Amino acid sequence: MASAKDTKSDSTTSNKSDLNEMLKLNEDAFANLLKQQLPPAPRNQFYGDGPFTEYMDKNAIFFSQIENLSETEKTAHLLGCLADNVYKLLKLSRPNIPLSKCNYSELVDDLMKSYAETIKYARDYTKLLLIQDCYCNINDLHRTKIAEWRNLEETTSQKIPDLVKILLIFDNYKEPIKLIAEKYIQDHHSKLNLNDFCAYMESESLFVQENSCGVGAFKKGRSRK
Repeated sequence: MASAKDTKSDSTTSNKSDLNEMLKLNEDAFANLLKQQLPPAPRNQFYGDGPFTEYMDKNAIFFSQIENLSETEKTAHLLGCLADNVYKLLKLSRPNIPLSKCNYSELVDDLMKSYAETIKYARDYTKLLLIQDCYCNINDLHRTKIAEWRNLEETTSQKIPDLVKILLIFDNYKEPIKLIAEKYIQDHHSKLNLNDFCAYMESESLFVQENSCGVGAFKKGRSRK
């Protein structure tokens, strides 16, 4: 027969167990209540085509309300707003860590920085790769672009094919030097070399009239051999 002490002990244990269950139920109910109070996820995902701060401003109510959630829940809601290309961009810097386990504020910081850095990189790359300025003669054009391309290759550790460089230069030529370049490219298409191409075109340019923006007509009194 159980003593009064044992009965009291069993009763206390049972009460504690019931209390824990009630607390757990209350926590679940509270979490569900919070989720119900959250606005729906932003209709448009973040594709990285603008600053993340601008995206947050447009969805200010949503982001202000998820601030009250746990770190894991905030991160989950944030990741749900990202397009695949942005998600993959974040993943590149954390190949061995699930993004769902990352700190919410760190991910937000990265998203804010990545747009500015990507745009700056794209602008710098374009400026160095493409020919956007006007050159007085092709010697200046060749010298400047070869130096810029060398710097670009060292910075990015990526080799730009000679064919790409030659075609970019070719697009900047004027007639009749452009016609000469076109014939050279056709004759040497299987073994185009930037230095050889530039040397040949600089030699040919001695026989044509240079103007303020590229090469123009043949020089008077001289004829090409």
